[in-house]
Amino acid sequence: MLAEPLSYNRHGDPMKNLARILRTLALTLWLGGILFFGAVLAPTAFRVLPTIHDAGLVVGASLASLHHIGLICAALIAASSAHSLIRFSMSESPIGWPPATI
Repeated sequence: MLAEPLSYNRHGDPMKNLARILRTLALTLWLGGILFFGAVLAPTAFRVLPTIHDAGLVVGASLASLHHIGLICAALIAASSAHSLIRFSMSESPIGWPPATI
């Protein structure tokens, strides 16, 4: 049985794994927030609150917060994707071109 090289890491590059995890968590938070807003918050606010104006205030404030969360998540996704592309070696690709990782 051959010994594995000392530089072998069966879990891959830890920074690349961290970037992948960060990208997945940011995308999950972003899409989950959008789905929760559209499926739960907005319909509930318009059904439960006494006036349409009150529901509009709640939904408008929530939408502003969701917008800020989306901007932060988009920045994290872009940064982690750029990190993965920069760390990707041209020699690792079978065609000599780094694939887009999303």
